[in-house]
Amino acid sequence: MIKTFKWIGIALAVLVFSYSLYHFGVYDYLARAWSSSDFRLGVVAELHGVVIETVLVVWLFTWIINRREKKRWKPARLLVARHVCRVHQKLFNSLRWIVDYDHHTNPESHQMPPGTTQRQADAWGKGLHLQPLDSLFVELKKMIEYNNVALDSSLHPKVISYIVAAKDAISICKFVVHAYEGKANYHFHGSYNNRSITEMERIYKDLLAEYPEVVELEKPIGPPPESSEFIHELVESLNSKNEFLHLEVNNNA
Repeated sequence: MIKTFKWIGIALAVLVFSYSLYHFGVYDYLARAWSSSDFRLGVVAELHGVVIETVLVVWLFTWIINRREKKRWKPARLLVARHVCRVHQKLFNSLRWIVDYDHHTNPESHQMPPGTTQRQADAWGKGLHLQPLDSLFVELKKMIEYNNVALDSSLHPKVISYIVAAKDAISICKFVVHAYEGKANYHFHGSYNNRSITEMERIYKDLLAEYPEVVELEKPIGPPPESSEFIHELVESLNSKNEFLHLEVNNNA
């Protein structure tokens, strides 16, 4: 028994001694190695490699996720873009005829009562272009609300900006029709936000460029809507010819 403990003690002593030699040897080796410029450069290069590999892995993972998300939500995004483009064509077409002073309706047509004035006939004709706009706007808002989760950081701000501008454009149409329906001795002064109209046109073109499928899906798409510049010219013409209505052109809001 005593001999057994003796050999165990010797074995433990050898292990402790060996560990001590190894321990101090490793640290001594690292200390001497770190003092070498080649060793330090190797460590730095290795760290750079690890950082670069990590960045590449994160980038690749993000790219794969974004690609999958884009493919997953593309049908919904295309649906929203298609609806915005459809509304834009109808809205700009209505706005174009409503602010056109020289676009008249024959007072003797459409079974209008005898004694109908030119202004009353024009109010009726312009009102026809106004009728579908509110329902179009409501449908557009619902479409965006239903598909809001699918809108990415590129499409979401565009459609929100379009909604704000479209609401203003419809208000212009309503005001012009209201002025034509107003009393003969009244003068109406409103505003025309040219900047928002131009913004709507820009968004429309951006969506057609980003989603070219819209053109195919909406065939026959018909002639393109009039430009914002042309509609602006119609407003200026309205201001110079109309005796009871004036729209102050605003380019700053």
